[in-house]
Amino acid sequence: MNNKTELQSKIALGLKKYRVLKGYTQSDLAEKSAVSISTIRRIEQRGMPPKISTLVRLAKHLNCSPEEIINFDDETNFVSGKKNKPHVKKIDIH
Repeated sequence: MNNKTELQSKIALGLKKYRVLKGYTQSDLAEKSAVSISTIRRIEQRGMPPKISTLVRLAKHLNCSPEEIINFDDETNFVSGKKNKPHVKKIDIH
């Protein structure tokens, strides 16, 4: 995957995850942000690169920054928004 395609995928994933985390449907986000639902669908489903102004507007209504959308970490817990900590079990070796 090239860098452009990877960035588009990261934006698509981050946008969808922040939208779901906020409890919005695509229609809700479209209404609140004044970005068309078809644009939101194209970004989320096909990885269409959004204009910077569109990404800024969407981020504003999701209470995050554009950078947070782009850099959304798959290890972030949807419910709490906190990083998942790996469970480590101590083993006593003798």
